[in-house]
Amino acid sequence: MTALSHAPAAPVTIHRGDYQPPDWHAHRVRMTFNLGVETTRVIADIDVTRNGAHDRPLVLDEDGGLINELTVDDAPVRWDQAKNAITVPISGDSATVRIETTLAPAANTQLMGLYA
Repeated sequence: MTALSHAPAAPVTIHRGDYQPPDWHAHRVRMTFNLGVETTRVIADIDVTRNGAHDRPLVLDEDGGLINELTVDDAPVRWDQAKNAITVPISGDSATVRIETTLAPAANTQLMGLYA
C-alpha cells in the first residue's frame, strides 16, 4: 500500500472580527480508529443540527486525509472538497454525517493529530 503524502498548508491569519456564529452545531462526535504505521483509517460519525433558518450546507475543515466514503443519514451524497474544506449538502434540519478517511501518520510533519 502506498503512503499518502501531504504538504502542510501555509498558516492563515484569522482575526476575532472574522468569526461568525456557526451554520451547524455538532452535538455528538463518535470516532473509530484503525491505527497503523503506514496508514490509519478513521471513521467519524457526527450528529449535526442546523443553527437558524438558512439553506447553507455543512462545511468542515480538512487537512489532507483521503476520504473513502461520506454519507448523510446512511445515504451517499455528492460532496465537494476544495481549499481545505469539505462541503456536505444536508436537506433537513438535523443529520448524522459519517466520514471514513485514510491518513498517513508517518508523513505527518505538523506534529498534531495522528502521527507515527
